Formats: sequence, C-alpha cells, structure tokens
Amino acid sequence: MGVDQPVAAVAAGKVIFASWFKGYGNLLILDHGDSFYTLYAQTSRLLKKVGDTVAAGEQIAFSGYEGNENLYFEVREGRTPLDPTKWLVRR
Repeated sequence: MGVDQPVAAVAAGKVIFASWFKGYGNLLILDHGDSFYTLYAQTSRLLKKVGDTVAAGEQIAFSGYEGNENLYFEVREGRTPLDPTKWLVRR
C-alpha cells in the first residue's frame, strides 16, 4: 500500500470508534448496520471522528502507522471476523 496513502471506506457507515488503541495503533471502526463492522488500523492519521457518517469510497484515513506500509483491515459480523474479500473491489 505505501506510507501516507489514502484509505477509503469499503461501504457506507457511521464511525463508532476513532482513536489510538493498544495493539492496533490508530484505529477507526465503521458500523454498517445489521451487525456488520469494518476496522481500519495501523494508520498514520485518521480523518473522521466518532459520529461521522461516511459514504462508500470516502477517504477516512492515511496509511503508514510508525512508517509501516501495511494497513490492518477487518470485517466483522457482530464479534465474528469474516473473509474480507467479499467486501473489496479489485482495482
């Protein structure tokens, strides 16, 4: 992905967490309704705050926490992690 690359929401939702979290660094959690959530972590900067609504594809953060090029991404239904490939569109 690279450092300081834009991170976009995979689906519309509402920000329910946007802060530093031990083990995740800067973490943003979106609530998509029907018990579906996406987590975006290890970002250098968050662009949204709790309560913000976002559209699919809207920029929510920048990659590169502590110079690391990786982005941590997770999809959950309730507390259960899901295979994220069904939520992602190949560019």
